[in-house]
Amino acid sequence: MFRVQDQYDGKRLEVIAVEVPDIQVIELSDEEREVFREPSMQARGSFVEITGEEGQAILDALVAEIDASEQEPGTD
Repeated sequence: MFRVQDQYDGKRLEVIAVEVPDIQVIELSDEEREVFREPSMQARGSFVEITGEEGQAILDALVAEIDASEQEPGTD
């Protein structure tokens, strides 16, 4: 699923670059992304507060999928 999303994102970025040639796309390094990790954890807590057990189950499934995809060879 994540590979398909990456392909889709890449194609959409190409379209954006053609239609809005002066747009600037900034890709964050792992270190720069790390800055956002802790605040996102707080957002997760808020999400679970709002959505309850069902939201926690969805969040757990999403995190498990992300972890699994990061363990697959050839996925960056």
